[in-house]
Amino acid sequence: MSFMARRDRYCAATKCRRALLVASTVRLGKLNEARVAAARLIEATPDFTVAGFERMAQSFLSRPELVAAISSALTEAGLP
Repeated sequence: MSFMARRDRYCAATKCRRALLVASTVRLGKLNEARVAAARLIEATPDFTVAGFERMAQSFLSRPELVAAISSALTEAGLP
């Protein structure tokens, strides 16, 4: 695997982990903390969008309702 391919996979995994942290924090009822985590996600990856996350997540999450629930939490945290 080339360096660029490894880098792209690493970046996608990092975005995903950060997005899941935001969504989990929302679902725990800690909206203020989730918004802080969302701001950090945007700061680290300014091109992040919920729609982009949905496209990426469909490749590794087989349940559309799970993608929808995560996306809803991301939106609730204020992500674009």
